[in-house]
Amino acid sequence: MSGQLDEIRAKLDRAEEHLDALDERIPEWLSAEKPHGFSRHEDEGQRLYVFSFHELKPFPPWVAIIAGETVHQMRSALDHLVARTIEHQGGQVTTASGFPVIHTQRQWETRVAQRGKWWQLWRKEGGPLKGIDPASHAWALIQDAQPYHRGKQAGSHPLYVLNDLWNRDKHRSANYVWMATTRQAILDMFTIEPPVEPIERVALLPKDGTLINGAAIARFRFPADKPLPEMKVEHPLTRKVRTGKRGVKGDGRSIGLRDCLTFVRDIAQKFDELV
Repeated sequence: MSGQLDEIRAKLDRAEEHLDALDERIPEWLSAEKPHGFSRHEDEGQRLYVFSFHELKPFPPWVAIIAGETVHQMRSALDHLVARTIEHQGGQVTTASGFPVIHTQRQWETRVAQRGKWWQLWRKEGGPLKGIDPASHAWALIQDAQPYHRGKQAGSHPLYVLNDLWNRDKHRSANYVWMATTRQAILDMFTIEPPVEPIERVALLPKDGTLINGAAIARFRFPADKPLPEMKVEHPLTRKVRTGKRGVKGDGRSIGLRDCLTFVRDIAQKFDELV
């Protein structure tokens, strides 16, 4: 299929241009608007500091719009790959044609593999891969890329979260949210002056890493034989895209769009090498 995928590469290049634009414009907005901050609760008797995160301004609408366009270019590129493969193998592209994203093996059998059987052809025009030979390398590439191979971790697969974000963005804009990648990343944000080793350092981080407006994010307890030191937040936060409502703990799925783009480019490259 080499040479037949110029339009698909152009879509992925456009997605990367969108991401580069976000990487350029968001820091400028952050510098100008100072959209988040931290408060500190001090308990002298308990020798304790508790820090909370505060979102002072939401990300502007253009961020969600550019993120949504990025997702669309990546997801539609996958459907174009399937369409070009069907045509390459002499088949007919239909409204049901598309790159399936399946999170269980049973769903792969019922929604993809069996749809090509004669008794299933009446359902959705034979399924998303009708026209692609199940014994072909292209079919194998599509199946190998499926999230269901990760088992219970299918929800963290780049294709699964990309597809989920694409579907949700049809009805609700993608949100950029503030993230901490690990609990250690939260603790590393703080500096202590003068240097005093805490007897307790605890990061209070939700499972998905999202920082919720007004929620405590870290607790530090210090020895009783020394004055409480000063503490500052020195390191910037991470930002990622999430579907769902802004500021609701546990709602939505956090993803890295560049990770998704890398995965989709890898799939496209493998298709481009098919003869």
